[in-house]
Amino acid sequence: MWILLLSLIGLCLILVDVLAIPGSVFALIGTGFIGYSIYLNYLEYGFVSAALHFVVCAAVIPALVLFVLKRWTLKGEMAAEDGYVGIEKRAGFIGCEGIAFSDLRPSGTVAIDRDGEELHLDCITDGRFIEKGSRVKIVEERGPSLVVRAAD
Repeated sequence: MWILLLSLIGLCLILVDVLAIPGSVFALIGTGFIGYSIYLNYLEYGFVSAALHFVVCAAVIPALVLFVLKRWTLKGEMAAEDGYVGIEKRAGFIGCEGIAFSDLRPSGTVAIDRDGEELHLDCITDGRFIEKGSRVKIVEERGPSLVVRAAD
């Protein structure tokens, strides 16, 4: 009875560490409880029983922790159709020309004229510094950034 109780207390402490109070302290104490229960099993019932106890604990505890984590973590996908938008696509700006509103060393602001409205966009260069007031051309979209080069 004590052997089973110690194993369950150890399992509960490991779950507390995983779910509520991370830091490995409770997991180490729980592992100690389980180890002590295996030792008591060895003293009481012998090697075969203790080995079986160890194998069951080594299989059940990780499976249970993964099961609990899967139930508590986010499920599904955050699709754009559902209104989740991570990065605004700005591929429509590729090919536009503008003026460097600030020094681009290598990032800065570029002013472009789009439909009669002046837009200020955060951009990066392809590695070269571009002085404020220089003409630039947007050449690609790289993740959330627009890449510019000096216009020829």
